Amino acid sequence: MKRLLLLLLLLISNLIFAQQQRKLDSLKAILAKLPVEGKSLSTDTMRVKLLCEMGEILISKDTSVLIFTKAIDISRTIDWTYGLVLSQNLYGKKLKKQNNFFKAEEFFFKSLTLSTKNNFIAQKAYSLQNIGDIYSISKKPSVALGYYQEALKMYKSINNKNGVLLCYNNMGIAYTRLNDFVKALDTHNYCLNLSIEYINRHFMGLSHHNIANINRLQQNYEVAKASYEKAIEIYLSVGDTELEQLASAYTGLAEIFLNQKNMVLAKKFAFLAINTNNSALTSTFIKANDVLLKIYREDGDYMNAYLISEKIRVKQDSLNNIENERRLASAKFEYDLNIKSEELNLQKERQKWYLGIGLAVLLISLVVIRGNIILNKKNRLIEAQNGEIELLNSSLEKKVEVRTAELKDANIELLRKNKEIVEALFKGKKIERQRVASELHDNLGSTLSALKWRLDALNMENLNPKEQKLYKSIQDMMSDAYSEVRLISHNLMPTQLQEKGLIGALQNFISEISSNTKFVIDFESNLNASILDDKISLEIYSICMELLNNVLKHSKGSEAKLSILTDDDSLIIEVFDNGIGIDMNKIENSSMGINNINARVKSLNGKFEIKNQFSGGTQVRVVFDYELLENFRDGVVES
Repeated sequence: MKRLLLLLLLLISNLIFAQQQRKLDSLKAILAKLPVEGKSLSTDTMRVKLLCEMGEILISKDTSVLIFTKAIDISRTIDWTYGLVLSQNLYGKKLKKQNNFFKAEEFFFKSLTLSTKNNFIAQKAYSLQNIGDIYSISKKPSVALGYYQEALKMYKSINNKNGVLLCYNNMGIAYTRLNDFVKALDTHNYCLNLSIEYINRHFMGLSHHNIANINRLQQNYEVAKASYEKAIEIYLSVGDTELEQLASAYTGLAEIFLNQKNMVLAKKFAFLAINTNNSALTSTFIKANDVLLKIYREDGDYMNAYLISEKIRVKQDSLNNIENERRLASAKFEYDLNIKSEELNLQKERQKWYLGIGLAVLLISLVVIRGNIILNKKNRLIEAQNGEIELLNSSLEKKVEVRTAELKDANIELLRKNKEIVEALFKGKKIERQRVASELHDNLGSTLSALKWRLDALNMENLNPKEQKLYKSIQDMMSDAYSEVRLISHNLMPTQLQEKGLIGALQNFISEISSNTKFVIDFESNLNASILDDKISLEIYSICMELLNNVLKHSKGSEAKLSILTDDDSLIIEVFDNGIGIDMNKIENSSMGINNINARVKSLNGKFEIKNQFSGGTQVRVVFDYELLENFRDGVVES
């Protein structure tokens, strides 16, 4: 009886293989009848689909690589993105079955990128789900869950019920691998209810089967047995398409009865698993025999254990023979396909070569004929024009000389007037600055000083603490206001700048700050200020004043350094402080005079840069080109 069952299983295996071979031969025949590759887009897209279907059927690793590579190459040649995505996804699936997970993942990610770009939702979901499978198998189930959830959303959006059930089933397996049995059971129970709603008996069986496996791992044997029995009932009703799962369920029951020391039932289900399994499913076959070997060892029946081992060897030999036949068939197909591919490629190369030669000869002939016609026309035209050009040249040269002299004189006059306008404008600004500075210093400054003296005359001892605090606040505000007036007055038209020059005025201003505050400012310069005229000196002075004023107001530091240095080409102003730095995102809307400083720098055609230092504080750098400063002074460059 047992030998009869074994022969029956081998017969089923051969029938399945024969069915696959017939389908492969049918696809091969259709492929052979197609026109030459590149003939039309429709036949090439059909060729890609046929190659993908053949690649799925083929068992030979080398042949499947060739088939899928060909499908991918054709898709790229005809620029068929969907075909490329399909080929890469199915190639990845084949590599995944061969346990080449690294290469499979590479193709799934390529397909995922193209699917996302072109909104191929079904193919994108397929890529995500298979990437999840790879991570789940590769002991990274937590990563796999993320991909399953993304794929699940896609499958739901296109109402792909099989895809939805597959994602829930595989998510439950991932939770099991994480030993999170609560979530695993919840997921498989949800998948079971959904498969009942969708009337999908395949996933009904898988859900009962996975629920049984989890309960067996938790030693809930009675619950597990009930679930295995439901799964087996469904598998038997479906037919031979579920033989692997049926054998696995029998093996699970055998393991439970073995653990419960019920050797009779354990032996029964182990035999059922072995006799149900077909020749392609060696892992389940070996697992069932392992259970049977454990049973015989428990019983001390070493002779039967030996006989089971011999049957495993016989089964393995049969599998090897079948695999060899498949390999020979695949090799023959690969050889035929290679021969035809080489012939087609050679034919295409010849056609390209002949077409290229013909086009080249035709193009050269057309170019030579057209060139001769154009050349003759140009020669006649040139001869006619040469005489006219010689007459015009002599008179044109004289006119150009006269016009050039007139333009030079006009340009000199324009530069002189421009310089006068610039000087007059600066003189007017200077007078107005002096007037406003005098008004601020003499009137508003005197008023603020008088107010401060009157406040100082008040006796603080007669004030309560709250009034004393207010009094002190008013005194500080008066001092700040007086300092602001003084800075503005200096900035508008400092007398020190007229008397001592740029460097002396800055030294005097820095000394005054250092003596009246706790802020220490270091000053360094190698500038010969005599090379700068008054208007440039005033702008540079104003820029330095604005920069130092910003440091005093906003840096919250205790030290700063101002340097005005020169080299062969440039004048460089730098200010460093040890304060809190500056928020670079708020510079454009800042009230710290940044825009005003930037405007002054641009008026002299300079460059302005501000940044935070690594050691803390702020660095400001202003660079002027000497040549541009000279042109500005002469009134050539527009501000």
